[in-house]
Amino acid sequence: MRKLGKAYSARFNELVWVKGSAREPWWPALVTSPLRLTGPIVKSFEAKQTAAGANPAEYFVVTFYPVSGG
Repeated sequence: MRKLGKAYSARFNELVWVKGSAREPWWPALVTSPLRLTGPIVKSFEAKQTAAGANPAEYFVVTFYPVSGG
C-alpha cells in the first residue's frame, strides 16, 4: 500500500454513497483498508485476486448495509 501513496489511504474511514447495481438506490458506506479485514470470505477474495495477478491491497473495501422493506 505504501506504493499507492497518501491519496489512496486518505479515503479510509470516509463516508461515501454506493450502489450495488444500476437498479438499486444509493446507500451510505464506509471506505475501509483491505488489510484490516479478516475472515474466510476476505481470504478467499484475496486468493482469487492474487491468482488473477492483481494485488488485493490496491482495492478499496466499501461496506454498506442496505435496509430492506420500506
